[in-house]
Order: sequence, then structure tokens, then C-alpha cells
Amino acid sequence: MSSIILNTFVFDEPDHQPSSSTTPWVSSERNFDEYGIHVLFQLSNFTQPDSRSIILPALRLASRMLECERAFPIWHAIFDADDDETKVPAEECVPGGLSNEHYLLAFGPRQDHSAAAARDSIAEMWRLVAQNLAIGWREMEGSGDCRTGMRGDGQPHSSLFLSTTLKHRILFAEGPGNPGYDWAQLMVASTMVHELTHAAMQRFRDDGLHRRMPPSRAYRVACCDTSEEGFEVEKAIFGGIPGFQAVRNHSRGAKFVPTLLQWPDPTIVAHYQQSHGICARNVPSEVAPRSFQMPWEFIFGLFTAAPSTPLTSLAVEDLTPLRDLGPVCDASEVFSAHGVEG
Repeated sequence: MSSIILNTFVFDEPDHQPSSSTTPWVSSERNFDEYGIHVLFQLSNFTQPDSRSIILPALRLASRMLECERAFPIWHAIFDADDDETKVPAEECVPGGLSNEHYLLAFGPRQDHSAAAARDSIAEMWRLVAQNLAIGWREMEGSGDCRTGMRGDGQPHSSLFLSTTLKHRILFAEGPGNPGYDWAQLMVASTMVHELTHAAMQRFRDDGLHRRMPPSRAYRVACCDTSEEGFEVEKAIFGGIPGFQAVRNHSRGAKFVPTLLQWPDPTIVAHYQQSHGICARNVPSEVAPRSFQMPWEFIFGLFTAAPSTPLTSLAVEDLTPLRDLGPVCDASEVFSAHGVEG
């Protein structure tokens, strides 16, 4: 049985120091530093600045994700699309006992939604978010969270939290090129971009500033299948939602499997409908396989490619369904004091 050890290495890279696989690069946008790291992730935005150095690979990947043009229509709509009175069809909304009004975010006929306009607007949107952003760590069940509110001076401020579990899995991994390490860095990157998307929605669509859960007025971006825009962005970039499962194989015991979950996922949608409401369309049957094995080669390639290399999206028809690998088991069977068994 192979093992991904998570308890022998502490990664300590000096701030702004590129890894051996990273060459200095200047983006066409001024939102990036010379090593391809976005201004959102500047040192001053971290509540624990010393912790930034352990996730530099994730910050570089997240910065590349923010340049992925497949997600531009979502971010551009959040920042610039008309805030009109076009309601989401009633059959898409199952608010779980809470009354939400969902409206479409779509561009009007006179609005400029070209690729050039999108790039300029998105750069401005992230610059504004970066001015009042705090990034920290917190113990939580999920991988991340985001809250936006008003400061005493009347300015909006967003707090992005990452799970301390992800930090521990990075700290106790063997380092770059190790499967457990690279997977954890991928999860940090995808979580940050997911939560930053929520921060933008909360900031530029007013109800998010009032700390109402859920807000009385919510939105679905017209090009998206759901009003969960964080997952929609992950889907646009990677082809699904990165994650993991523990799978039991009778001949080898339990193993760690990086996964790609198709979105919309009926189980998650049903949970959101019961907890805080969501509007969703094109939700597939639970009979079809929804979770697939993400190739390790794809994950490794995310951290060895040049910063200017466009991100590729996975096609689920080329991936192995998780159910073909064996029955899913509890994560404790692969995560232990000694690491990840796989």
C-alpha cells in the first residue's frame, strides 16, 4: 500500500520567492505582482502574515484561476450586469421555508459585454475587493467561508476564512510534488476563488452587506444553472468541483481519491434548498454518476506549468466514475496521524 505522508515536512518559502518551477512574469493587468500573484493576496490582507508563505503555490494557482476567461461571464455579470426586475422562474426556486426573491443578472441590449469590457471590469472589481479584504484561518466543517459587512467608516469589508484543516495538511506534507501537498494547495486555491466570488456578489449586490441569511433579494447570473455562484465559477474553470473521497478497495484497503464533482449536484442542491434556499435549473437525476476521479497528473500540472499558461478544463467523459473504484468509506480511514493512505 502506498502512502502520502503528511507529518514530516514544513514548507517555509520566503514571501514573494518563486519556486524552482516558477519564473517571474508580469501580467498585462496591473493587479498582479512580478511573480504572477494577484493583489487580492498581498501580504497586508492576511490576518496572520506568517501563514501566507505556506500557501504561495495556492496563491499562484488562484491568481491563474482569476485570469480564466471561462469564468469571466460570471464575474462580469456580478459587477456590471443590469439589476432589473426579471425574476427567476418560480419552478427554479425552492427556498426551504424561507421567502426569497430571486432575480436574473443579465446584460441589457445596450450594455457592453465584450471580452475586452469584461477583462477591464473584472480587474476593477477585484481591485475594489482587495482594498478592504482580510484573509485568515478558522476551524470549520467546510473548506472556507466569506462574510461581507459595513465598517464603521461606511466602507464594505470582506473577511475570507480558510479551514485550519487545509493548513495542517499542507504543513505536515512532504512538500511540492507530493500528492497530498499538491491536492491541499489545489483545495486552498479553489476555495479562495470560490469565496472571493461570494465576496464580490455580497459587495456589489447590496443585500449581502446587511448580514441577512438569506438576503431578502438574491440573484442568479443568467449564464449559470444555480444561484451558488462560487460552485459555478469552479465548474467554469475546472469542469466541476475539486474534492476528495475515501474509497475502499478489498485488495488494498482504503485509499485517497481526488475527485471532480459535476455541478449542479442534486444532493448539495437539496441540502441548500432546506438550509437557506437556492434557485437551480438543469439539476440531473441522482441515478447518473456525479463524482469522478481527478487524475493526479492534472493536479501536478497545475503547479508545474508557467504562470501564463491557460488553465484547462476536465471533461467528465474522459474520467473514471468514483463508483467504479469501490465503495466510499469514512475519511478517517485515509486521514490519520501518519498521513493519507492511498
